[in-house]
Amino acid sequence: MIFLLAMTTIVLAVLNVFGRAPPETVLTFALATAAAIVYVRVVSAWLAAAPGYDELHLVRADDGWTLPMYRYRPAGEAKGAVLMVHGIYSTMGVFDVAPDMSLARHLRDRGFDVYCLELRDMGVNGRRSRWWKLHEDAATFDHYVLADVPAAVRDVQRTSGFPRIHYVGHSMGGMIFYPYGGSEAGQRSIARAVTMGSMAGLPDHRWLRFLPIPWGLLSRLPHYGVKEASAFLLAPLVGIGFFVELYFLNPWNVAARHRRRYFFNGVANSPLALLGHFAAMYRSRTLMSKDGKHDFDALMRQNQTPTLVIAATHDHIASLPLVKKGYDALPGDKRWLELSKKNGVAANFGHTDMAFGRAAEAIVWPEIVRWLEK
Repeated sequence: MIFLLAMTTIVLAVLNVFGRAPPETVLTFALATAAAIVYVRVVSAWLAAAPGYDELHLVRADDGWTLPMYRYRPAGEAKGAVLMVHGIYSTMGVFDVAPDMSLARHLRDRGFDVYCLELRDMGVNGRRSRWWKLHEDAATFDHYVLADVPAAVRDVQRTSGFPRIHYVGHSMGGMIFYPYGGSEAGQRSIARAVTMGSMAGLPDHRWLRFLPIPWGLLSRLPHYGVKEASAFLLAPLVGIGFFVELYFLNPWNVAARHRRRYFFNGVANSPLALLGHFAAMYRSRTLMSKDGKHDFDALMRQNQTPTLVIAATHDHIASLPLVKKGYDALPGDKRWLELSKKNGVAANFGHTDMAFGRAAEAIVWPEIVRWLEK
């Protein structure tokens, strides 16, 4: 937005030199540009999260991508290592919203050596490309299952010294685990796992199968807008955009200041190629690699890792039946935790507030710790 305002101001200024634009119009756009810059700086200074991690690791994937991974070291000897992976349109900020609201720090304080991975093309690892540059290698679900997570697991094993580590995935982060845990490397490397709001299939929105969206072209374009709208519109106006918030979380479970931090730091732009891959899987009704060489559904059915599957009845993103589908497909030791008042839980949960918020800290986090300590 600032870029467009600035370019418009420059163009109008040039036109004004030739008498083709009134000076009042130039002044209006110049003031609007200045106001937008001041607004962005003020909001950023107000809501930007201070780093809470102890170390930053740069993980090199086999295909050359460098992935940031944030380490939270326990004070004493670690009882195990935990890799945490976020979901689509998200960052590792979902696990570390604020110093007093952080699942990553909670696990660290319980004695785990914690590593939060940031997937390619999202968060600080998002592309800083120009709008005219097409992306030949934009990220798809394949990159996360076959390259990013395997590289992160190897780095955690090497750094922590634990040959088998734990895995915690939220949303798509859990979806990535389902096929990875069924691979040969995953079965060797993952001791226990937790998934939160992670579907093992795709909703049957039949109209999407026939919608004429040119994913082949769109997937090569840069991706902007979601993070910017979340950070500079939704975050400062928490409460006013109440019905938008309801799509992501249950506002009654999360304090306003933590919702602001999440919408500013925890939301990312996601690659359109990833959406195109999901659209292709919508049409085929199977979880499959883009080239058809890897059957992710079959790998999920081979996943023997003991897994705690957490679902929420008020989750508007990951529907309960599709989360349950993942639980049913897992053949090994597993536990189903459905977050709803009808099941005796003290609160109803949405999609992201099962990872952070007052209710998550009291209800969900202890269950995760107990499962990983078994």
